[in-house]
Amino acid sequence: MSVLQEWIPDNESTFKKFRDWINQVVSIINTQEDTMTNKTEVIFGTYTGDGNTSRFINLGFTPVAVEVYTNNGKQAGATGGFNNYYYGGLALNGHPCKDVIEVTENGFNVFYNSGKDILSNVQGMIYYFKAYKPSSHEIINIT
Repeated sequence: MSVLQEWIPDNESTFKKFRDWINQVVSIINTQEDTMTNKTEVIFGTYTGDGNTSRFINLGFTPVAVEVYTNNGKQAGATGGFNNYYYGGLALNGHPCKDVIEVTENGFNVFYNSGKDILSNVQGMIYYFKAYKPSSHEIINIT
């Protein structure tokens, strides 16, 4: 007797439960395959600061995350350990990066306030960004 024959019950009700269980397993596998093929897309871009206190960068979609760097790779800097300069960083949708970057509907905001060393929109400075286009994945909060 084969292993499969051992699993085929004599009773129709038990067989139906087994067949339903197999269908559920197949459905779960198919769902996992769909999830694995639905990857987050990364969009790369640049903007030049305009010196305004805030600026909206329109992406045409609401990102799940945005990273901003200066054109020489800085996100922050310090002088003498006392002054911290914030040029960029990582912001998640619903979780801004200090007062430097904020994910918003259809894009993100950057800010300039020299008195608080918020420098993600300095006049004439070139910035690079990575924006993560949403997929079916959600942000996981670990407490």
